[in-house]
Amino acid sequence: MTRIILAACLVVLSAVALAEEPEFLRGQALKDIAVGNTFYVFHPGCTETDANFIVYFGEDGKAYAKDRPCMTAPDRARSLKGRWTMSDGEFCVRELGEVQEHCYEMVKVGENTYKRIDRTGLRTDWSMAVLKPGNPEKF
Repeated sequence: MTRIILAACLVVLSAVALAEEPEFLRGQALKDIAVGNTFYVFHPGCTETDANFIVYFGEDGKAYAKDRPCMTAPDRARSLKGRWTMSDGEFCVRELGEVQEHCYEMVKVGENTYKRIDRTGLRTDWSMAVLKPGNPEKF
């Protein structure tokens, strides 16, 4: 009886561990969710109601963004245009504002919610990115 209870506990613990395993998005997997959609990015210290960086990845390889300093009115955002590519199997953004090229990886942390990561783990400069389908900003 003790063995059955122990086995049941191990199954439950294994299921919990698997449920908490983060979903990493790299390369093609990131491209599949990003292209044709918009990320609303909330940086640390900024308001939780207005994204201070919004980026749309078009199916034509173009990237469009609105960037604004924290606590600045949304209509004061500057518009940016660049492009995205797949480079050595990585999803990369090029020539978007001051970014010459940056390749991204993300981890899913909730429903349509992501954090940008690098090779060492979670980055701190992106608090949260919320994915919305399509191009609601009409870039």
